[in-house]
Order: sequence, then C-alpha cells, then structure tokens
Amino acid sequence: MKDISHLVEEIIPKELWKLKVTYVVLTKKGPIVISSGFEFDQASVGIARLLISKTELGILSTLTHDWLYRNKGGIGDLVFTRKEADHIFLEHMRVLGISRWKRLTAYHVIRAVSWMFWG
Repeated sequence: MKDISHLVEEIIPKELWKLKVTYVVLTKKGPIVISSGFEFDQASVGIARLLISKTELGILSTLTHDWLYRNKGGIGDLVFTRKEADHIFLEHMRVLGISRWKRLTAYHVIRAVSWMFWG
C-alpha cells in the first residue's frame, strides 16, 4: 500500500483519521473537494468485521465515502445519490487494488444497511 502519511493522520483515542490537506476526487459529475481537517472513521457501518478490517478497504475510498455520507451526497450544486456514493466507494476500492471479494462484500453490506446513515 502506498504511503499516504502526508495526506492523513490517525487520531488514536477517537479511532478517527484527520485529513491533513485538501483532497480532490474527480468524478463524471464534477470534482468532490474534501477540505483539510475533515475527520472520518473509515467504514462506520462495521462492514462484516469478522471478514474484513475497515483498514483493508483503502483509506482514500473510505475517506470519500464517509464525506459523501456526512454531507448527504454533496454540497451546493454537486450532489450524488446514495447509490452513486456507494458506487464511487466501490470504484475507488477497485482502483486501489482491493481484492474483488473484499470490495464486493463491502459494497453489498453498505448497500444493504447504510441507508440508515444517509438520512
């Protein structure tokens, strides 16, 4: 896994991560801009913890997904549906090289239960 310590820092007592720099995710709809200082917990749904640790899903994919969920799909004119947010998560895991079974398991668990966190 690539060293991303210049992007995020772990806040151990809170089991959170904090973004150190502004991070931009390019999508077909437009760029998602996540400001530095954003705190996220990586996969708050608990994604089949018996099978997959939340740290195995790619910190940048969980960062983007957590931001989308926290903001109910976006801010301003750039808004994503829950399905689109989950698909972005799936695609980021693919790009990051997360194994197929892990990313599909995570994706299907999120699709099944994370509606309650969307709002």
